[in-house]
Amino acid sequence: MAENKLVVIDDSMAVSIITNQKITQAIPALKVAADNAKTRGSVPIKPGCRPCQAKARNVAIDLMYIKQTIAQLPEVDRKKLKEFLKADKIRLVYRTPSNRLVQLTI
Repeated sequence: MAENKLVVIDDSMAVSIITNQKITQAIPALKVAADNAKTRGSVPIKPGCRPCQAKARNVAIDLMYIKQTIAQLPEVDRKKLKEFLKADKIRLVYRTPSNRLVQLTI
């Protein structure tokens, strides 16, 4: 039985998911999303300057891409992710490329 009834995947949770090698090895789609985010090198350094603002914007885009990837996982991979997170349900809130806000509970 799961310890948590509902786990909300926010930005910090998405980062912890893609940095957890056990999860990314078990779920190949998340490994691809994590690799894409790492190759972009979008890590914010300090707020305020234009290059850093661009990097922060890229981080937000990468996190939305990771959340979309989680939303599109096949049922088998969703079950694996729920087992790793010890959750009955997972809630995602993200924006689509067309800027539509989606709230999804799987």
